[in-house]
Amino acid sequence: MGDDESGYVEIDVYGVEAPFVITEINYSPDDDIVTLTWISRPGATYGVFMSTDLTDWSADLDDNVSAAADGETTTRTFEVLSDETELFFRVEEN
Repeated sequence: MGDDESGYVEIDVYGVEAPFVITEINYSPDDDIVTLTWISRPGATYGVFMSTDLTDWSADLDDNVSAAADGETTTRTFEVLSDETELFFRVEEN
């Protein structure tokens, strides 16, 4: 495992199947968009949710995201209109 000064941590995963995890979050406050990347399985679908308090996950950004057909990760960009200073994201396999 290694890291750099960007604040991101590189995670090396070994074994049959990688754990389900969001691997990258990029937020653009000027455009009010967030780009999420997560480990996925080809053919799977995912729900992406947002919360301001880690309790209420009713902000459904998209409940039917298809995984990338090839590769081990899926990346999607979402518009997030919020005046909150903290936002939390959750991805669930359907």
